[in-house]
Amino acid sequence: MSCELHAISRQCRPAKGGVSRIVLIDPADLSQQPVYYRVPNVGELEFLPGKSAYLIECDLNTARLTSDTAVNAASGDVFNYRVEARLKTIRLDVEYLRRKLANRRVHAVVTLRNGERYFLPLMRLVFNSASGDALQSINAYTLVATAALPYPAPVIEGNLNVTTEGGLIPDVEVPVDPGNTDFEPVVITTTSGTYSYTLPATHLLLAIHVVSNANQTISIGYITADDLGGPTPMTAGQGMLFGAVMLRPASNTAIVFTGLQGTNTIELWILSQ
Repeated sequence: MSCELHAISRQCRPAKGGVSRIVLIDPADLSQQPVYYRVPNVGELEFLPGKSAYLIECDLNTARLTSDTAVNAASGDVFNYRVEARLKTIRLDVEYLRRKLANRRVHAVVTLRNGERYFLPLMRLVFNSASGDALQSINAYTLVATAALPYPAPVIEGNLNVTTEGGLIPDVEVPVDPGNTDFEPVVITTTSGTYSYTLPATHLLLAIHVVSNANQTISIGYITADDLGGPTPMTAGQGMLFGAVMLRPASNTAIVFTGLQGTNTIELWILSQ
């Protein structure tokens, strides 16, 4: 047997900070539990029929993942993980999720802005809420999830079936920093042939960028199947910018992507009201 040291390269460009996406999974909704303690990577997660994960789209620049190594435990090193995020507006769908997950542990998949996805098993979940005491106060939840693991959290590979039905309705908001003209797009990765994204009321959709690892001919629409673009042939690995799709709906509006093949990465560039 031969052993080699890992080659750790230096990051030569700025690394994006922050968390872009948090997904919660009720362990009871999986057909089998992933063997996260024996393999470095967690593969495809298999859900029971009619079950899926819950997507949390938190307020911009409020989510973070931290970890530390506790070396004083009698049983050996313990890796402590903590996820924090803020969701604006105290509302019924979040209260429903709090009730459903009370006295339980949940799996979490946390995606960093540099693309890394971590699988954090059996976390304790806390939703703290505060209405504020003045009009300018923030009416919001603070989500805190913690876990103590015997090994570092594994990286997840594969795709998740995410739903907003029967659980948490995403609080989608991608505002522009008043002091900066740069902002982050909403990024979705999907392997489905059809994907639907709900554009919140009064938000301005500026552009859509799509890239897949397979050849495809896609259409994008919100009233008809292709009124925002398409049918558009696309070559695997070559992105397509749909830059003339400006839309500002008066009510929540579904943007539907059809004809998708392979694994697609969809970027939606949105300004809030």
